[in-house]
Amino acid sequence: MTVKQVLGAALLFMSISNTHAMPPFTGDNYSGEYLCKGSNHQVGDYEVLVTLKLNEVTSHDMYGVYDFSTESNHQATYTGQIMATKNKFAMTFKLVDATKGQYSTGMGEFKKVGTNLWAFSTTYY
Repeated sequence: MTVKQVLGAALLFMSISNTHAMPPFTGDNYSGEYLCKGSNHQVGDYEVLVTLKLNEVTSHDMYGVYDFSTESNHQATYTGQIMATKNKFAMTFKLVDATKGQYSTGMGEFKKVGTNLWAFSTTYY
């Protein structure tokens, strides 16, 4: 095959695979800001403002994918992703300013606490 034939076949495959678009997202949208409070052995008491934003391109069916970012009162900033189905989620995130990659992973659960208001609890390491 020539280079032109290989490129043509690749473009044909890409156009065929893109014609099967995922169904639209049908789950609850947990986008927003969450004020989280906690304590750990490294920094003591802390507050973290967590921002979740639905990634509309990758979310589909009952699966919501969110961009995750934080601001803390200890100047620690984390970014990552959350994938939710119904009210359960898995998460992965990392400390942005770390000299060594400090990654964390976790899981949690959303709970409705009012009209259009959500809270979540999480376990992570």
